[in-house]
Amino acid sequence: MAERGVPPVLDGFTFVDLIGQGGFADVFRYRQLMPTRQVAVKVLLESALEGPSQQQFHAEANVMAQLSGHPSIVPIYQVGVSKDGRPYLVMELCPPPSLAGRFRAERFAVPEALETMIKIAGAVETAHRAGILHRDIKPHNILTSSYGTPMLTDFGIAGTAADAHDTSYGLSVPWSPPEAFGDDMPTDPRSDVYSLAATMYSLLAGRSPFEVDGAANDNATLMSRIERQPLQRINRGDVPEALQDVLARAMSKSVGERHPTAMAFARSLQDVQTRLHLGQTRIDVLDASPAAASAQDSEHRTQVRPVQIIVPDDAAGTRVRPVVIQTATPPPIDERTALRQDAARRAEPVPDTMARGGPAVADRTDGSHFLAPATSLEGPAAEQDRSHSPWALAVGAGLALVVAGAVGVAVLTGGSDDSPGPAAAPPTTRSAPSGDDVIGAAVLPPVGLRHTSGQDAVVFTWSPGGDGGDDGYLVRTGPGPQELSAAGPPVTDLTARVETAPGDIACIEVVAVRAGTASEPLAGCEVNR
Repeated sequence: MAERGVPPVLDGFTFVDLIGQGGFADVFRYRQLMPTRQVAVKVLLESALEGPSQQQFHAEANVMAQLSGHPSIVPIYQVGVSKDGRPYLVMELCPPPSLAGRFRAERFAVPEALETMIKIAGAVETAHRAGILHRDIKPHNILTSSYGTPMLTDFGIAGTAADAHDTSYGLSVPWSPPEAFGDDMPTDPRSDVYSLAATMYSLLAGRSPFEVDGAANDNATLMSRIERQPLQRINRGDVPEALQDVLARAMSKSVGERHPTAMAFARSLQDVQTRLHLGQTRIDVLDASPAAASAQDSEHRTQVRPVQIIVPDDAAGTRVRPVVIQTATPPPIDERTALRQDAARRAEPVPDTMARGGPAVADRTDGSHFLAPATSLEGPAAEQDRSHSPWALAVGAGLALVVAGAVGVAVLTGGSDDSPGPAAAPPTTRSAPSGDDVIGAAVLPPVGLRHTSGQDAVVFTWSPGGDGGDDGYLVRTGPGPQELSAAGPPVTDLTARVETAPGDIACIEVVAVRAGTASEPLAGCEVNR
């Protein structure tokens, strides 16, 4: 019998090193000879060759093989049995660390956390549309490709909704929803939605959602908190209230109050990106349904592609995870995936010292989606190179019309590769890129952006930021902050109409122009209600 951690001899592969160990399998790094590349090889332990573990391992191979075409699911290259009888999977090698190796050691910026979890939510939505629940979403199971793409892995405990009485599935308590601690396994996609949100919470908070520094964090105590205590807000000033609300809804203790699908959760995160004046991350979904071939997203923020997926009848699983990179002070919390009957075995929880100040977080009810001008979210912003920005070109063209009295239109090409982040400094001046440098007084940006929704349009109005002596305003509009139209000549009206269907988003940017100088833009978006 091979000892644990001993790699098998595989034809066409050369062993490099051990990179991870789990309850039922080891993960090794091998060098594949043809084509030449490094790969990860997951090998089932000999002690797990009999019984449900082997069946779960085979089911994982089937599930990953059918889902691995997704850009955020680790692809599987080959399946086989070694000469000593151990089954193995050959997968893409994702260099360490996983998100688990990062979230306790560094602070995730809000834009990175949003982009990462939107991509992972697309992977989870793809699995759900194939009838597969992951059931073990957590930072440890999100790896990063060599190109920086987040990738979901470890479908070893994934399963279908066919058997609600299967108690052999795994459980990672810190990221599991309350219903996972009952007698039956979760069979609702909204359980995975909870775990998606709990994972994102961890990236932003630097801890699992119900973990308390300096207090007991054993499984029994965590389970008690998850079932009974309200979710605490993330104590970071740069995490916007809109994002706090999305996480609170997705992690509601009531399944019915959560986002209905991983897709809905991802779209809520996209809306947060819009509020922060960030470009929306596309949601990639592979769909096996016949309607997928003709599916179109009117907002162009979701890519749904048809794919043939065969769902195995028995898709229960095993448990294995990458090696966790420990910080200097390892957290006193069990982050491993455990067999459900072991993790859920009730012991008396240690007396809880978690602060109980404040009521449970409630979802917003005012329906507000309006965006104020960009404010500082991540501290002082870096200086942006604006020499190629559409506003710089528009100001130059617009001022030429004002000064020379010429009749024309400034032709632009949509957005810029240098999309500015959230504004952090006071308004600054920006000179027109003309042949002669025109120097003018500082121009205050417009203020008081307001909106009125109509049947087929959103009407925006604003007020001058100074004494009202501006030459005019350059206006750009569109269905998203990264899809704004070209600016025409300066206008003197303090209003703009953006045609859009009910339920769609209308966005605007307004720049004041005076004596050769342009202000910072006033920007906002609104859903046509």
